[in-house]
Amino acid sequence: MRIDWIAVASVVLVCGCACEPTPYQRAVRRSGKGYSEKRISEDTFYVTYVANACTADRVLSDYLHRRAAELTLQYGYRYFAVLRTPRRPTHLDTATVGGRTEPEHTIVVEAASRGTLFMPIQCFRDAPESPDMALTDAKTYLDGRGPQ
Repeated sequence: MRIDWIAVASVVLVCGCACEPTPYQRAVRRSGKGYSEKRISEDTFYVTYVANACTADRVLSDYLHRRAAELTLQYGYRYFAVLRTPRRPTHLDTATVGGRTEPEHTIVVEAASRGTLFMPIQCFRDAPESPDMALTDAKTYLDGRGPQ
């Protein structure tokens, strides 16, 4: 009986370690894991990060902000503002509903995509005199992250 418990514990440990968070990286394929961006206008971008289920939302949010800072500097800007908090894109899915009072049937529902967050940003060369939104200094943000 002791050998069975050792085998079970070993399997649990191996399975628990098999799922590691997605590292910070560029997505190499459209459906691949990593960051991507879409330029909406000269100074506005949608930044997206796709990761596996083991990557915490906090980590995904950090990845989005890091990429936002990199994009800001890459295009010659100094500051960026997050236009909307990071959120999950949605897609259409099906769900079975019903119960004691009605027969089961399938309906189409809008479902959030797990492991994916996106946020729109706007970049600025100079800080506006009276900003309507919170600005992040991209260079200071990246410098504060320490060695990569």
